[in-house]
Amino acid sequence: AKKYPFQINWNDRRPIGAIFLASSGINVPTNPRRWIMNEGKIDVTTDEGKGAFRTALLKLADDSIKVLKDANAQGVITWDPEGQEFLASCYYGDPRLTPVLAPETEFKDDRGITAIDEYFEKFRRAGLKVGVCLRPQQITMVDGKPVHGASDDYHAAQVLKDKLAYAKKRWGCTLFYIDSTVRVTNDSLNPDVFKAVADAHPDVLLIPENESMRYFAYSAPLNSYVHHKVTSTPVGARTVYPKAFSVLMAPDGDRPEDHDALVNAVRNGDILLFNGWYSDEGVRKIKKLYQEATLGNVDSTPQR
Repeated sequence: AKKYPFQINWNDRRPIGAIFLASSGINVPTNPRRWIMNEGKIDVTTDEGKGAFRTALLKLADDSIKVLKDANAQGVITWDPEGQEFLASCYYGDPRLTPVLAPETEFKDDRGITAIDEYFEKFRRAGLKVGVCLRPQQITMVDGKPVHGASDDYHAAQVLKDKLAYAKKRWGCTLFYIDSTVRVTNDSLNPDVFKAVADAHPDVLLIPENESMRYFAYSAPLNSYVHHKVTSTPVGARTVYPKAFSVLMAPDGDRPEDHDALVNAVRNGDILLFNGWYSDEGVRKIKKLYQEATLGNVDSTPQR
């Protein structure tokens, strides 16, 4: 830890919502990006349809804001502003390609504001942080389809910095889930990649899919409670970095046998990730976990 000091500056540990705007289960010819709004009944082939898409997208934002505020979330990560037309390449993790891969998101209103810009602006106006999914792989278009190249330690940091800078400048993003943080050899990217990104952007939260010990010095790695029953930042990471924390995916909330463990996780600074575009029992459980964790704690939800 002396050689590689902890350098995360992120005091807000309230939950984070996740939004998936598209779904592989949507198969509607006029909705090639598979948007979930209106049960997939979207038509982006006409201006009238694009206007309806815009209205539906902004309604989803308004509905999500109510859920997020009710859960006292700090913000929300939108996984797929580019849609999910080409399933073999999802998630794309390149916000710069949103206008290319999902041109209907650029549909403007009378004020000249694009649908996707107003979508993110709604959350920010509501006092919520926003974010997107990034990938360290570079996409190239081959025969009109996006194809991910291999990731390597040498190029990954610059690829991530370029993508992050775009989302930060255009939408004010500060929350970044980083998908597929592996090299072509299938082992995790060198921690220096995340140090370089964190050095360039010290005011954001990086949430990589994979992890190694040093990742905790620069980021809050994602672990899945719902899939793997991970209920805490690894003990080893906290031994080296006492302030280390993780983002734990818990869209369904807790199971009774893990309730105390997740309460302790929140008390110790871990962040719970939940589905933020609809209210369900999972959201209610997340609220309860945080309420229980903060009992007796002073100023337990600091603002960044």
